[in-house]
Amino acid sequence: MDKVISISLGSSKRNYNRIISFNQQKLNLIRLGTDGCKRKAAMLIRHYDGQVPFIGLGGVNLNYLWRDKKYPCHDGVS
Repeated sequence: MDKVISISLGSSKRNYNRIISFNQQKLNLIRLGTDGCKRKAAMLIRHYDGQVPFIGLGGVNLNYLWRDKKYPCHDGVS
């Protein structure tokens, strides 16, 4: 069974570990929130890189919108 790790900058209070069916295949879906800590998110990415076939990232903005202007969020791009 493949693992899917979702690493989020959001709250760790919403973490979960579930087994789901997708396209007739069972997947272990794990969400790991880092409570806004970019260092912890980077550490988790390094830890799971090469160990799981799928890593998702959540809570990362590429741009912020203010009125009619876009402002890039450099942390979301790098």
